[in-house]
Amino acid sequence: MSHEDPELVRHLQGHKGEITSLTFDKENRFLVTSSLDKSLMLWKLNQNGALRFLGHKDDVLDVSFSPTGKLLASCSRDKTVRFWVPKVQGVCSNFKAHTSTIRSIQFSPDGRHVVTASDDKMIKTWDVSRKRFLSSFVGHSNWVRCARYSPDGKTVVSCSEDKTVRVWDSKNHDNVHTFNLMRGYGVHVSYHPNGWCVGVAMSNGVVKIFDTRHKNLLQLYDDHSDTVARLSFHPSGEYLMTASHDSSIKVLDLMEGRAIYTIEGHKGPITSVAFNDCGDQFASGSVDNQVFLWKTNFDLQEIVREPKYSSRNNRSSKPDDARRLSFVTDKRTTQPEITVTNVDCLDENERSKTYIAEEFQDIGDTVRHNKPVGKGKQDRKTNRKHHIDVSDEETNKSSEETTDKAVTMKDVLNALKNIENQMKAAEEKNKISMQVLELRLLKLETELSHLKNKA
Repeated sequence: MSHEDPELVRHLQGHKGEITSLTFDKENRFLVTSSLDKSLMLWKLNQNGALRFLGHKDDVLDVSFSPTGKLLASCSRDKTVRFWVPKVQGVCSNFKAHTSTIRSIQFSPDGRHVVTASDDKMIKTWDVSRKRFLSSFVGHSNWVRCARYSPDGKTVVSCSEDKTVRVWDSKNHDNVHTFNLMRGYGVHVSYHPNGWCVGVAMSNGVVKIFDTRHKNLLQLYDDHSDTVARLSFHPSGEYLMTASHDSSIKVLDLMEGRAIYTIEGHKGPITSVAFNDCGDQFASGSVDNQVFLWKTNFDLQEIVREPKYSSRNNRSSKPDDARRLSFVTDKRTTQPEITVTNVDCLDENERSKTYIAEEFQDIGDTVRHNKPVGKGKQDRKTNRKHHIDVSDEETNKSSEETTDKAVTMKDVLNALKNIENQMKAAEEKNKISMQVLELRLLKLETELSHLKNKA
């Protein structure tokens, strides 16, 4: 094996299901992976540790790092999108984004938006900070498998099982152009670093590269014998890497128009592959639940080549023309004694939001009428086991009598102490919990003031 050949450097184990996607952060300190085991894993590339993020209720199908690396976005078969802070505290938020399985998600280049693609035939964009729907792109007639922003964020490209690849204007949502694939459908799409070429991984084992400016096919590669699940352009724009269900990874030299490497090592179909931002490493994932980290090496070769973008029907070389590399994991590449920390997410769910709204209403009633919350309100909160119990025998008594017997000075002081202890514990867990507790504290303080005035 030449020193210019790709090299397997690490073997990461931790997922309990098929790897569905993976991506590096911009600073190449972390690798994040998603899996059919309903989790995400954040691998610390400079340490022997990883975080496992739990929260999705079904298979996690795609994951994306924000441009700053301070936020993760994931999508799932559970029809939700989740935003995660990639730290051990497990802070996250989620919302239902589609009416069916969400296949892909990606941050916009400025990090303000995400684009999602779903089996409901829709592509949608969302505001990250507000977690609100912005717009939809309508036109596909079957499941949308993938949607990706261009490097400048001005366009979005998508592929669907309706056998089309569509280019959209990200501002006015117009369908700028549609490429018809004829045989097979697009499984994954990605923009070339130049911003005007689009690579399409297809179900029939073919990879196509389209020119979105002149609206024509530039290159076609037919090197795989099964579905191409993922592709990734090298940052230099000179190479394209593809992962296939035929259990191989191909490295395509786009300047020469041929495959230069066939890489084997995973046990079973390979489902994901991605270069890091520098291009000196890449990662791959498979149905064998394994993640491999590789050193690129071939991008260091200084070769003067003539580009072959011009031919519309330019086919790549046959698989046998590519250098074939087979790897077997061993003690040298297997990650030693990796520490995996499970991070459970506390959701900002709709019940919490409704509860906060009710708390505001109750406090408003208390301050406005200068009296404690009424019997009906207390009964509702008693059902949540968050408030002081009120006996059913007092139902027919007057409001003033109910207040005197159900709420005493001692009860309120004990409740205040309990709330303060809960606030300290909640500080490290969830922002919504803090908001709820602060509102309860305000209401109890109002109760206390009322009782003091009455005394």
